[in-house]
Amino acid sequence: MSLLRYLDESPRWLLVRGHTDRAKKVLQKAAHYNGVSFSSDQHLDCMLADIQNETINEKKAPVGSNENISYTKRFQRCISGILVLFRTPRLRQIVLLIYIDFFVVSMVYYGISLNGVNYGVNPFLYMVISGVSEIPAYTLSAPLIAKFGRRLPITWCFLICGGAIVSLAFVPNNDSTWGLTIFLVTVGKMFISVVYQVLYLYTMELLPTEVRLTGLGTTGCVSRIGSIFCPYVTELLGVSYPWLPSLLFGGFSIVAGLTNLGLHDTLGAPMPDTVEDVENYRKTRTPNEDDKTSELQKIKI
Repeated sequence: MSLLRYLDESPRWLLVRGHTDRAKKVLQKAAHYNGVSFSSDQHLDCMLADIQNETINEKKAPVGSNENISYTKRFQRCISGILVLFRTPRLRQIVLLIYIDFFVVSMVYYGISLNGVNYGVNPFLYMVISGVSEIPAYTLSAPLIAKFGRRLPITWCFLICGGAIVSLAFVPNNDSTWGLTIFLVTVGKMFISVVYQVLYLYTMELLPTEVRLTGLGTTGCVSRIGSIFCPYVTELLGVSYPWLPSLLFGGFSIVAGLTNLGLHDTLGAPMPDTVEDVENYRKTRTPNEDDKTSELQKIKI
């Protein structure tokens, strides 16, 4: 709560409330923070006018009332909203590949934690080291994706995690190999944690604005389905075949890493606003376009 005084209000909200001067100061502060300068005050005024016009148009857009709509109609609206994700080929491909990533990352992330009983190591030490391994993962993921983009780090982290977890299937469960087991678990948990963190950012940058929330909601559902499978794999299969959960989790991770190559990188690219932007991405993008962003796109509001 003590930090709230240092947070700026949204320029859009300030404009709606009539605080134009405060909105200008917030935009100027954002521009200064990002090393961008406005060519003139008129440029800033035009920018504020655009934001204000967008807000007015959104208010004028007709919105159906839900008060007198039956549950059947609401359900149909919900389904039709989800089906938008699959109506065009490129968006459909992106969504399906994202679903694979979320299903696998959730299953492997929680599967590593639950599968400790099948490795023959101290469960308390196992959980402590498994948790500590996430600290470097969350610390290094930001500079990693800032330098190498999103697609390749996710792919390599999936592959490295998969290789480490598959290796556990061939490590015998005895006291002489507990160090190797802990090392492989630490590697697997660290790299799958990087994927878990970066994947949400990557998904928001891949999906267009008009279906972004719907896409994020459905990916969350797919992710939960992946985590539901974990206990069945570790408890049912792991009891009879202790090596099988590691083989499954590692194999799925490798498959997800390879399928992730079907997505494009979003580093330095403007976020798509419409489904049409996604479909035209390959057609309109030039090799040097990553380096060409306008002053407005450089400003992080």
